[in-house]
Amino acid sequence: MVLMMICLRRFSQGETPKNSLSIFVLLPWTFLLLVVSSTFTVSLTSALTNPHSEPFIGANVDMLKRMDATVGCDGSSLIFQYLVKGIGFKPHRIKIISSSDDYAKALASGDIKAAFILIPCAKVFLAKYCRGFTTAGSTYKLGGFGFVFQKGSGLASDMSQAIYRLRESGEMQRMEEDMLSSSNCSASLSDANGTQSLGPEPFLGLLIMSGGASAIALLIKLISLLRRHWHRIINIKAALAGIKLCPWFTRNQRTELPLARRRSSSTP
Repeated sequence: MVLMMICLRRFSQGETPKNSLSIFVLLPWTFLLLVVSSTFTVSLTSALTNPHSEPFIGANVDMLKRMDATVGCDGSSLIFQYLVKGIGFKPHRIKIISSSDDYAKALASGDIKAAFILIPCAKVFLAKYCRGFTTAGSTYKLGGFGFVFQKGSGLASDMSQAIYRLRESGEMQRMEEDMLSSSNCSASLSDANGTQSLGPEPFLGLLIMSGGASAIALLIKLISLLRRHWHRIINIKAALAGIKLCPWFTRNQRTELPLARRRSSSTP
């Protein structure tokens, strides 16, 4: 890519390619450079001109209520009632969201300013969408998940002891870190500023086309050189074959001469 930019700079100074193969190679690479440069310029301009997201707007619930901002929750009656009666949000300012993907879209588009999610669900959400979202503000305790067995069942004590051993040994923490690793973070999500990272995927077709044109031009040039200097190659091969045959011929001559002399001396 850098070499092509240097070549284009030289051509812009008045040096034009005279070979048709050079033009055949330069055309797709020039088009690729123009597309990449214009796309990068648009992406950079968008990143610089777009308004930055308000970083800690969710850290203050009072600010959200004063702004009459729309918030989201998963539709649980417990969470909804707590947001209305416990915190003081207006019911029509609470948007019910069903999945983590919908949370990401609503937060990225600005449909909601904050989301109130259960801690386990929030950890899963942040592990999947680690770019552009974070937890903020206080944590409200509304209970938690539990397991229920039939009254008098021995599984209750066994399950409690197993969970206790996992917590004490640190195995549960390691399992949580492995399952919620940030390496599973979605790369397709927009970042906090609403811009997407510019990768090579959109230009893969142009790269293949430009590389194919270069490979075809190289193959044509090699075939042309072989046809032009084919007689020299044949002469070189003949010379190499003669060099290899000369020692073999000399050895055979040395072994056949004594046999010929013996045969001539044995005849009457």
